[in-house]
Amino acid sequence: MTKIINNRSENEMFDSSLFNEYKLFQKLANLQKSHKNKYLDDLLYCANSALLRIIAIKKYNDKCVNEYNEIEEYLSVKNSKKIFFFSSTFVRLLNEIPVFFSDLRKMQNAFLKLLSLELNLKIKPPNSLSQAIKKGLENYDIPPDICKIIFEYWNSTGRQVKDYRDIDQHWYQIVQRTWLKLDLKRKMMVILPDSKETMTYEKNVEALGFMKKSFEDFHDMVDKTCESLGFTENVNFPLEIPMNPGVLLIPGEEKEFLIGLIAFNRGPFSGVEFGVKTTEDNVFFKPRLIPREL
Repeated sequence: MTKIINNRSENEMFDSSLFNEYKLFQKLANLQKSHKNKYLDDLLYCANSALLRIIAIKKYNDKCVNEYNEIEEYLSVKNSKKIFFFSSTFVRLLNEIPVFFSDLRKMQNAFLKLLSLELNLKIKPPNSLSQAIKKGLENYDIPPDICKIIFEYWNSTGRQVKDYRDIDQHWYQIVQRTWLKLDLKRKMMVILPDSKETMTYEKNVEALGFMKKSFEDFHDMVDKTCESLGFTENVNFPLEIPMNPGVLLIPGEEKEFLIGLIAFNRGPFSGVEFGVKTTEDNVFFKPRLIPREL
């Protein structure tokens, strides 16, 4: 009889179709296609989460604006360029911001571990990219061209990401300066603080704009590093069923059954089913595209 044994997997879960849709980390997919790096899944899991935060904030922003628009005609006082605005939707928007910086900070550190493994560094750098930069990347025999790529990223938005994450976790909430902007393009504004020492907002750093820029900068750093490592081609991630909970199938009696399903709403197909056929000696995996009903 076929046995199913629970087995904890070290792999993380991420939606590869999301990266394919936005054409993100395609050179990392090329690396993944070439060989396995155990830190790649960690990076992509957090990148998946960070990207979903940006998408969610855009959705919540549009909903907040719609909430105001629906009430606007009933207001007795108008003609303001900005107002304080609060709703449960806006709370959801704010909740996405600190998690984004935590995700991106984890991405920074996972990138360093991935790079260390790819280069087979004899002197292992710290687990923190910030600490490795502080101690000098060149001291770990990281090639000069890759050091330059990392420094450029760090000086652009990388250090700020680390600072915002630290402020929120160790000092104070970073989502305290907010309003609804009422000009031609209405938008929820969340301004990030200048530093952990003083709760000032003179630099006027708008959260969503900075989040997009910092994600793009990180992606560019990864792309350039992959090119330096020889992975220059852009390829799509394969559609795979993540076996994170883990099932180990041991052959037994002949039987067919479903073990997984990927559902998606793109093209002529509605998903991919993953079936299994077992015999006395073998296990056969049978993936099949499911046609969309016309």
